[in-house]
Amino acid sequence: MVLSGTFLTHEQVMENEDFILTDSDVHNHLHRDWYAQWVYEARDFKELDVAMLMEVAEYTRQTEGWLSQPNVYAVPNVFAEIYRFKEILRDKVSALERAYRNMPQRLRMAEDEHASERRQAGKAVLSSICFSYVNATRLARKGMFMPSDREFEVLEDAVMAAAMACDSKRDSSVDCLRGRSAPSDLHADEQLVAAALYRSFFEDKPSCIVTPDSDIARLLIDSCNYIEEMFLDGARLATRALEKNPVRVYFLVPQRSQRIFRLQVDTAHSISLNYCSCEGH
Repeated sequence: MVLSGTFLTHEQVMENEDFILTDSDVHNHLHRDWYAQWVYEARDFKELDVAMLMEVAEYTRQTEGWLSQPNVYAVPNVFAEIYRFKEILRDKVSALERAYRNMPQRLRMAEDEHASERRQAGKAVLSSICFSYVNATRLARKGMFMPSDREFEVLEDAVMAAAMACDSKRDSSVDCLRGRSAPSDLHADEQLVAAALYRSFFEDKPSCIVTPDSDIARLLIDSCNYIEEMFLDGARLATRALEKNPVRVYFLVPQRSQRIFRLQVDTAHSISLNYCSCEGH
């Protein structure tokens, strides 16, 4: 039995769980804001921090392998996040290529060999990351969990309502896409939680969510409380379903040596209802 608070490796999570709902960016545990720090303001490939981006490239290759696993599933809005970032990377690579083509010939001729080598290295590593995201987009689309019935829509609406009522989403990490606040919230967190609850309530099956986002555990618990209080007649059935078909949340712990996940929530052992952040409920 794995108890809440337990630390597990990537391999242990894969072995313990039959159905994994994945958040985006679950392997880049050290540099979540890498795009903002090292790419967003670059005007030339030679300005890129190649050493740091090589680490990111390794994380993105791990993401490809993760998404190719038969027990790992994305939800549509997680796919949309990966797709959006892939497009941003493509645009950036194209912009930097265009900037070099438009560079006056006299400036190219004046550059030393070291500058040219830095540019080639920067282009190679950023293009490699972009290619990995192209593959990740394809794999996320292929392994997608996408219920289309009314029950899932109701659950998704309930989770959205809980997030608003309880102020569940508080993760203040820098948005790695733009280097500033996200232009739009795709609500992937809410859809991940709704998908896990749907599996428990309507498919009679357990699942887990793997995420680098500290909001997910809070959102799951707040949603369970909200559903119980809004739908009192079904509260007991919902509680029994979550105990019989548990939902677990694994949080990615920043650590350089290896990918470590902490089990934050396991509904099989009675979720901590006092964790709920709702006021007035």
